[in-house]
Amino acid sequence: LLPKTVASILAVPETREYILSHHDASEVLRDAFYQTEAAMSHEYE
Repeated sequence: LLPKTVASILAVPETREYILSHHDASEVLRDAFYQTEAAMSHEYE
């Protein structure tokens, strides 16, 4: 699920350009973890 989420975020050209120009993917990774967690079922809670 996480790789699919990261791929969908990186499919946006502006996002890729930002990462390459600023050498910083932290915001993308934060967003990907948040989206992945939101998509998971939390039956164990």
